[in-house]
Amino acid sequence: MLYPICAGDQEKINLKVSQRWIEKNKSSLEERLICDGALLFRGFPVQDLNDFYSLLDLFIEPDEELMNYTAGISPREIIYKKIYTSTSAPPFVKILLHPEMCYTNDFPSKICFYCEQAPEQGGETPLADARQIFKEIPSNIIKNFEDKGIIYHRKMLYRSSFRNFLGKALSSINVSTWNSAFGTDNKEEVEAICKKTNQSYTWNSDRSITTDAKVSAIQKHPKTAEKVWFNTIHFFIHEKYMFGKILGPIIRLLRKLTGEEFEVFFGDGKVISASVKKQVLEIIDKNTSMFQWQKGDVLIIDNYLCMHGRNPFVGYRKIYTGLIGKSSNKE
Repeated sequence: MLYPICAGDQEKINLKVSQRWIEKNKSSLEERLICDGALLFRGFPVQDLNDFYSLLDLFIEPDEELMNYTAGISPREIIYKKIYTSTSAPPFVKILLHPEMCYTNDFPSKICFYCEQAPEQGGETPLADARQIFKEIPSNIIKNFEDKGIIYHRKMLYRSSFRNFLGKALSSINVSTWNSAFGTDNKEEVEAICKKTNQSYTWNSDRSITTDAKVSAIQKHPKTAEKVWFNTIHFFIHEKYMFGKILGPIIRLLRKLTGEEFEVFFGDGKVISASVKKQVLEIIDKNTSMFQWQKGDVLIIDNYLCMHGRNPFVGYRKIYTGLIGKSSNKE
């Protein structure tokens, strides 16, 4: 259960007062973040993206910075000083819980969200304790993933492939072109990013790129050394779990027709069974909690300790995000 940190009457405080309060209580807030995995600031005078930036800047350590969303899979737009839309995925899409960017070798240590406009209905950001999920997964499954790690396999198309209807339908749901994922049209820059993040890559004859990133399925928190479940194998059971029983098979067909690929395997290349993926998904669902967004809310998540997702919604939803820190996920 996430209990909000309330500031009281917004008319009686201003942003500078809030910043001083956070700075004064920084140690206790960081302890609470580790304890709960997430902090929800409610009632603070955060009116726009500049205010949000000023607030999240207080949680950036001297050796950290706001990260770019490079090689990401969710459609996002950069809005202000490395602050992005949380996702541009259509309202009907349910985004399953996940650690942010766990499929790369560079992922954030913290994620910050700001609610500029809450939707009329739904649109929650579900949360789950990755420590508890790790504890509830059977030990034989844990050992298999600890020993082998996992490989995220992706085939991303060239931008021009998305001029047809099928490509446009997919691009609204996932970032499926390497131009969008890597934020560049320059192949040399893409190769440099792949090398930096320890991804193998192959350029294909249709100008697409195939990448394989071997990462750890389980991480240790850098401060507490607690083990956490840190992967998204449950995303790959079937598209129906994210898009529904009717739309899911259609999305699968669209991906097949366009040639886009995104899959996960054990680190030795062997298939992860659907039964294991379903078991993990059930444990995550069991440990999921939610809260209703309110205008001005700021949510800070420890990316190691707390998984997050997004529920479908009705109406307009404007949630923005900033990614803090650099971590190494190399085996």
